[in-house]
Formats: sequence, structure tokens, C-alpha cells
Amino acid sequence: MQQQAAMWWVRLAVVAAMMAGAGAMSGVPTAAAATTVSIEGTRFLVDGQVTYRGAPAEGLLLNSRMVQALFD
Repeated sequence: MQQQAAMWWVRLAVVAAMMAGAGAMSGVPTAAAATTVSIEGTRFLVDGQVTYRGAPAEGLLLNSRMVQALFD
């Protein structure tokens, strides 16, 4: 039973990868990214603005490991 579940996830991943590849090769133009991230000294800027201005995390670039939420 556990092996069947694992194979289901593998099949899902393969189908998702194939669909993503088909979309990338479809010839449809995609929008250019407009957001810029830069570093000025020790502070991060997003679109020229310091991140989290006025907060204790000012100038930091926070991240989140959401994949962990799937298994917790």
C-alpha cells in the first residue's frame, strides 16, 4: 500500500513536470518579471525600498520553509 502511494506521487510529479514543460515550449510570450531585489550594504531592498521598514527585521529578507508544513 505504501509503495502504491509513493508511485502515485511519482506519477503526479511526472505529469506536473510534463505540463510545465509543455507550457514553457508553447511559444506563448510570458510577462517579464518586474520586481527587483538588491542589497545595499547589509540591507535588502525590494523595488528600491528597504524591507520591513520600521520593524525589528528592517532590511532583512525573511524566508519560510513551507515544505515542512506538509509533513508536520
